[in-house]
Amino acid sequence: MKKNLIIGEIYLSPSELNENFYEIIKKKTVTKYEKISFETIGYITEVLFPITIHDSVIKSDYIKINISFYAIVFQPGKGVKLTAEIQVIFNHGIFCFFENLKILIPTNTLKNFRLEGNKLHSIEKKEKILCTGDKIEVKLTEYRYEKKQFSCIGILIDS
Repeated sequence: MKKNLIIGEIYLSPSELNENFYEIIKKKTVTKYEKISFETIGYITEVLFPITIHDSVIKSDYIKINISFYAIVFQPGKGVKLTAEIQVIFNHGIFCFFENLKILIPTNTLKNFRLEGNKLHSIEKKEKILCTGDKIEVKLTEYRYEKKQFSCIGILIDS
């Protein structure tokens, strides 16, 4: 994850132009950008303050405000390693999440494990069992952006 400068815009209604307008701008910025995926930016995990207001356009029913701010951003990519939490173990593999990003680890990449119920048992290390809620190390092998979110395929980094 890295810190990136984000340039964007938010919209206020005329009634929101009051003594608390900066707090409203902060709240709207977080709502619009935080925990959201953008194809060219990546997945914004956190909006950092302060927010810089550049200029605005006033119309009769809204105010468009151009802003910039720094954010902590995760950009999925081939070969990226991360720690994810197992959400589901099923006969097609493991679904795990990193932040809000969904990652599939297909069964054909889990050759050293056997599925028993909703747990994966290591064939080589008898004491190693993977369960829902476990944190695992994952290396991304593919990713795509569709429907305003990233979905990834990865492999388990067996430790």
